[in-house]
Amino acid sequence: MHYAYCSSMCDTNANWEITSDVDTSSNSIGRRVDIIVDFDNNPFKFIANSDCLINSSNAEGLPMAILEALACNLCVVSTDCLSGPREILCPNTNLEKQISNGVEYGKYGVLFPINKTKLLAEVMEKIIEDKDLVKSYKLKAKERALFFNSNNIYNLYKNPIHG
Repeated sequence: MHYAYCSSMCDTNANWEITSDVDTSSNSIGRRVDIIVDFDNNPFKFIANSDCLINSSNAEGLPMAILEALACNLCVVSTDCLSGPREILCPNTNLEKQISNGVEYGKYGVLFPINKTKLLAEVMEKIIEDKDLVKSYKLKAKERALFFNSNNIYNLYKNPIHG
C-alpha cells in the first residue's frame, strides 16, 4: 500500500479531480494508493505513513509542507507554481522559469505544471512503479531540508551584510 499526502491550497473540486485521476491510474497498474487531501495542524501523523508528498498549489511563498516532507525523508511532487517549489526542489535551475507542460525530474523532487491533473497522475504512476527513483529522492531529502535550517539561513544573510 502506498500513501500520498496531498498538501494543497486548491479548492475541494481541484483536489477531488486529482484524487480521481490518481485512483484511475493506480488501479490500472493494480496497486492501491490512499490519497489524503486535507489541512491538519499536525500533518506528521500522515507524513509518517507516506511515501510521497504531493503539493498541488497554484501559488506559494515558502511552502512549509514541502520542507516538512523533505525533513521526514519523503519524495516530493509539486506544481511548478511561482515562488517556492522550484527554489527548493530544483535550486540550480532558472528560478524564473515555470513549466507549462511536461514533467521536470529535479535534483530534490518532481515538478509538474499547474492544473495538469493528467500529468500528475502519470507522475504518481511513475513514483509507484520506480522504487529507485523514490529511493534517490528520499536519500537527498533531509540534506535539502537542512539547507533551510535557521543557522544556515542566518549565515547566508549575515555574511553579505557584515562581510
